Amino acid sequence: MDHEVQSITSKISISSRASSSTVGTSDNNYHQREQANAKAGELTRSQLESRWLILAMSCMVLFGSYYSYDNPSALHTQLKNHMHEFEDYEIYFNRLYSVCSFPNIFLPFFGGAFVDKIGAPICAVGFSILLLLGQIMFALGVNFRSWALMLIGRTVYGLGQENIAIAQSVILADWFVGSRALSLAFGVSLSISRLGSVLNNFITPVVANDVDTASAAWIGVMANALSVCLSVVVALLDRSAEDACNEKNVFAKSRIDKMLSEFDEDNAQIVNKYGKDEWNDPDHLPELSFEAARHLQRIIDRNSVQYNDMFRLGQLFWYLCFSCSVVYGCILPFNNVAQGILLERDYFRIPSSECVLKYPTECSTGSLANPNGNPPIDLYESDGIVCFGNNIAPVLPSSIEYVDLEDESYDYSNYKFDPLDIYDVNCNDNFWRSGCSRDFCEAQFQATEKASRIMSIPYIVSAIMSPFLGHVGKFLS
Repeated sequence: MDHEVQSITSKISISSRASSSTVGTSDNNYHQREQANAKAGELTRSQLESRWLILAMSCMVLFGSYYSYDNPSALHTQLKNHMHEFEDYEIYFNRLYSVCSFPNIFLPFFGGAFVDKIGAPICAVGFSILLLLGQIMFALGVNFRSWALMLIGRTVYGLGQENIAIAQSVILADWFVGSRALSLAFGVSLSISRLGSVLNNFITPVVANDVDTASAAWIGVMANALSVCLSVVVALLDRSAEDACNEKNVFAKSRIDKMLSEFDEDNAQIVNKYGKDEWNDPDHLPELSFEAARHLQRIIDRNSVQYNDMFRLGQLFWYLCFSCSVVYGCILPFNNVAQGILLERDYFRIPSSECVLKYPTECSTGSLANPNGNPPIDLYESDGIVCFGNNIAPVLPSSIEYVDLEDESYDYSNYKFDPLDIYDVNCNDNFWRSGCSRDFCEAQFQATEKASRIMSIPYIVSAIMSPFLGHVGKFLS
């Protein structure tokens, strides 16, 4: 029955487009459709002023999603210090993105089907809850220094991360379809959501440096909690709008319901009633108004969605998929690990091995340092060797030995390193942060914040250009 009803729907939509000027994005088609709806006494979501409130809240839902997704990239160095594990750190760190991305190779197929069958607003609430649960587990993993818990949390986060974007796209399409502002709505949505990535890169390193790494992860939890609340509000507003449209569009929906009720799976009464020849001739098809055609299409979408429908998609769709894959493959993997690369290459370069402290076995700066100072010097006075300056990491002691320390703010009571490596310095530990290498930790904090701001540039460009391109698209479509 679904196949025959879908065939009928496709034919009815031909007549509907020809007679009612259903979906158009140009000014002329838009006004014609609105006049046709008013004449028929029908109401659509795109006519409601609350559509702008829906747009604003949908943007903030995705804002939280993007903010937490990019948490690890903004915490690359701070998380390394926090975990006290350097040998296999890069492997575990990259897995945080692998486990989040791998489910999304397959899940959007199922997520899209769920959205079609259950409805976008309800699905958006479910997906936003998955994001919240995943971020909570990730933050707990940071708290307890557990890679396993962090990886589980990121896996759960991945279950909802792309699917919620699908649901929000459907919501916006429902509220702006046929409107001149459809392209603009999608552009604004992408712009605001990308600001989540931008603010993550600005806020997260500062919180991690000034408070601690775990607190930076919990801010992501708050962002996702806000997304859940707004998803619920959007679902309630959408239900209220549906009730208002149903009340206004009783005639359109009753006509469709009557047509479907007359369809008998055994003998196809609806086809016999109108005649098979007439169904094959669009000129003899029953004319449907815009809302009636949309109501019929929603029924078909929720009752006859099949996974093999993907093979009916046109070449343009697959070209766009390939284009998106290239963009994702070139930009996102680099941005995930860019902070470490920018630090080592540009903003926190390791000084030459010829640079040493005046007192090589004593702390450089801080409460445990020599009160007379311990400046860096060029051991061999070589030409061209720069031991200090912008974007160069301060020189560390070559070795240290401090035992039986009684300061409770220190992680340990004994610190013995011979030799001392740059990766031995954990700036989350007050021994290094304020006691032995304060200048090194302050420079590292400034460098991580600067690198994160640089990482925000692609997202800032996207946030600025998306509404503009959406506005331009309105005139080109």
